[in-house]
Amino acid sequence: SETFFRLATSDDPDTDSSLAASQCCTAICTLLDALRETDSPQLFTSIETALVPLLHLCLSKDPSGDYPYTEFIEDVLEVMTRLTYYSPEISELLWTLYQPLATCLTEWALDYVSEFQMSFMNYISRASAAFVSVPQRPETMFRVCQRVLEHSNSLDSDVVDICLLAQTMLLHCQAAVEPYITGFVAIVIHRLQRYPPT
Repeated sequence: SETFFRLATSDDPDTDSSLAASQCCTAICTLLDALRETDSPQLFTSIETALVPLLHLCLSKDPSGDYPYTEFIEDVLEVMTRLTYYSPEISELLWTLYQPLATCLTEWALDYVSEFQMSFMNYISRASAAFVSVPQRPETMFRVCQRVLEHSNSLDSDVVDICLLAQTMLLHCQAAVEPYITGFVAIVIHRLQRYPPT
């Protein structure tokens, strides 16, 4: 992770530091793919401890209020998807990335709905009890769905991905998300009326 940040923040015009930083994330994904084949869940705990600060920083604003690592969002989401899927369980440490992930999507990353969706699906389907144990988590996910469905530039494929996300919430956490069903249906109807499928 230190190598990634050194490259991602490099101003050296003689090096393709952005590409090298992206390749760091690719190497991390390859490592996670390899670890999936091992019977050593404790290794994931060690890797999470090293990676979560990196991911948190990439998903957060800097002191000026900007997101300085937007060009690496696809790489970050590749790592996030693997961590939330391969880890033996969704740890509390991984849950610290949930809100920053949602905030990124709703504030500036609506072009990457499908990439975000995979991590969110993993949170909900693999850790449904933890998902509903904190009321803000289902509420946040409803706001994510609302943001995508109400956005005029959302593609039909984005709408499909978000509806699948809502379906996952209903299947795994029905009682906890019942308060949002009426609102979600209303948003979907409004979407269909205002932006008919193309």
